[in-house]
Amino acid sequence: MNTKEIIAMTEAHYLPVFGRFPIAIDHGEGATLYDADGKAYIDFLAGIATNALGYHHPAIVKAVCEQTQKVMHTSNLFYTEIQAKAAQQLAEVTGMDRVFFANSGAEANEGIIKLARKYGSRKNPAKFRIITAKDSFHGRTMETLTATGQDHYHEGLTPLPEGFTYVPFGDLAAIEAVMDDDVCGVLIEPIQGEGGVHVPAPGYLEGVKALCEKHDALFLLDEVQTGVCRTGKWFAYMHSTVKPDAMSLAKAIGGGFPMGAFVTTERLAHVFKPGDHGSTFGGNAISCASCYATLKTLKELHMDEAAARKGDYFQKGLKALQKKHPDKIADVRGKGLLIGAELSKAGACLVGRALEKGFIINCTAGNVLRFVPPLIITEGEIDQLLQCGGSLRRKRGKKLALKNKDLISIHDLSVGEVATILDVSRKLKKKQKMGEPHEYLKGKTLAMIFSKASTRTRVSFETGFHQLGGHPIYMSEATSQIGRGEPVKDTARVLSRFVDGIMIRTYSHEAVKELAAYASVPVINGLTDLLHPCQALTDLFTIMEYKEVLKGRKLVFVGDGNNMAHSLMYACAKVGMNMVCASPKGYYPDPQVLKQAQEDAALTGASITVEEDVMKAAEGADVLYTDVWASMGEEAEHEERVKKFQGYQINQALLDVARPDAMVLHCLPAHRGEEITDDVIEGPHSAVFDEAENRLHVQKAIMALLMSDEVL
Repeated sequence: MNTKEIIAMTEAHYLPVFGRFPIAIDHGEGATLYDADGKAYIDFLAGIATNALGYHHPAIVKAVCEQTQKVMHTSNLFYTEIQAKAAQQLAEVTGMDRVFFANSGAEANEGIIKLARKYGSRKNPAKFRIITAKDSFHGRTMETLTATGQDHYHEGLTPLPEGFTYVPFGDLAAIEAVMDDDVCGVLIEPIQGEGGVHVPAPGYLEGVKALCEKHDALFLLDEVQTGVCRTGKWFAYMHSTVKPDAMSLAKAIGGGFPMGAFVTTERLAHVFKPGDHGSTFGGNAISCASCYATLKTLKELHMDEAAARKGDYFQKGLKALQKKHPDKIADVRGKGLLIGAELSKAGACLVGRALEKGFIINCTAGNVLRFVPPLIITEGEIDQLLQCGGSLRRKRGKKLALKNKDLISIHDLSVGEVATILDVSRKLKKKQKMGEPHEYLKGKTLAMIFSKASTRTRVSFETGFHQLGGHPIYMSEATSQIGRGEPVKDTARVLSRFVDGIMIRTYSHEAVKELAAYASVPVINGLTDLLHPCQALTDLFTIMEYKEVLKGRKLVFVGDGNNMAHSLMYACAKVGMNMVCASPKGYYPDPQVLKQAQEDAALTGASITVEEDVMKAAEGADVLYTDVWASMGEEAEHEERVKKFQGYQINQALLDVARPDAMVLHCLPAHRGEEITDDVIEGPHSAVFDEAENRLHVQKAIMALLMSDEVL
């Protein structure tokens, strides 16, 4: 199967919970992965710090193959030699005494949380509180997700398990302030990974340990990501002078096979009694074989020392790039081969650019490039990435190639270009609110052609272009030769000699495409009967202001499958949002637009669907969106449409089946009592007028990116 076929099959059957890149991995060798089409990628992510020995390591392959000839799985009601050997090996390298095998890091963290609670309950029934750090990540089960100190992971999952207190990471005084005898454990990562690669100051772990001993609480470390030579020591706690009471492990211990574990000191060996904890697949024979071979090989290769040496080399190279580009790279930090490069702006777009150049990297916490390559990565491979680093930046005036580009359809934009528009919109809105000048289009002129009536489009474009320092010219059919039959291609070529850009709001989408084909300046689609891209980009921006994260959100459009529905489908697909268009039969979106949007969605892990049952569609919606039932040019159909669209109204009943924090959007003008009720548009869920204002900021970003000579 090729990449396209694999993606299509996956998207048809797999639950859409992952934001995937449009790459299907086929096989790997060393630190290099190959996709189904044969392209090679040097891997600086290692399955998120999992494949310590890279791919297809002979020691792991041999051990797994041999074990499959014996037994692949048996119940933990019996003993197996390979499990015993893996447990002994793990106890030895961790410096701990007892081992419990699980299937994942989340399960391992569940285990040490249970251990702490069990330990505390024997002292005092009220001794159940656990302190964790803000920006931490401990897993996605309900307990470990609650332990995770990031609010967005908790959204929609309340009520959460009680008993967790969050403090700033690295702040010993903050722990001391909330520490008392009701605390049964303090659970922290010795170095935060998902939170942005944060390394605490020397003495932090020692201080936490001392506080735990003072209050008879367990000192718990999550070394799921930091363990197994990753930081230049076998485990990150070994950079300190203290040892945890219990520690969770996963990722690299399995060598690529699913495996988690927690380890404890002997004094805690009997906190759990038989039946208190267990796992069907924990300590599976094949996983144990891979674990044993991985740990043995890492010891033989002295991979802890190698990781320290290569990490120093990598950091020196990154700091050299930082010195060269201090405006781009704010900080370089980490230990061993767990390294973070903090950027001065969002870094997600760099991940896609790196993939294009044959490198797998990762961005976490919004603006931190996290490097966790296989420990067998070579200095030569590191050099290749470092040499490529400068070319990942776009040259002045060519940011994502938006300069001089047309904006006709969101479908034509890349994922990175959409992200750039949203980012620049945020910056320009901030400048406008702060009263900071931002005349990026000073001395430039915009022709605004209107065949349709307009309030928001005209005022927002005209005001926005003025604020950018330029001069807009309003042109209507009644006051120009366009209304007298001048060919579109003639208008395009003439205006291109006078102005720096053209915005058009008209009926025919083909006319806009023709205008763009013959114009030598950027053309912006201000609305056609087919698409309304500026409005849909504004909607994404507004949702992002309220919800922060777009990917994985659910937007439900209620009503006619019109130009707004079309543009929202394209927009949601580009940012990984799931969209349902709830429309009556006969008013579904254009099939070609739907097909293209679904193809775009396959690349971002989103889903775009059509549903006749509006109540079913609205279930669990993050955003409810509607538009008038009869658009401009459809006034004669109004009465018929009112009959057809009965039931396709955003009202309190529909809000009740959406998420409790759902937001309501409408592109306006609104026919209150038809597509939306007055109480909803005026109610606490409505962001309609913020949405209307944001037309100004987003269109300014579009115009500036297409016409400015500066990089924004």
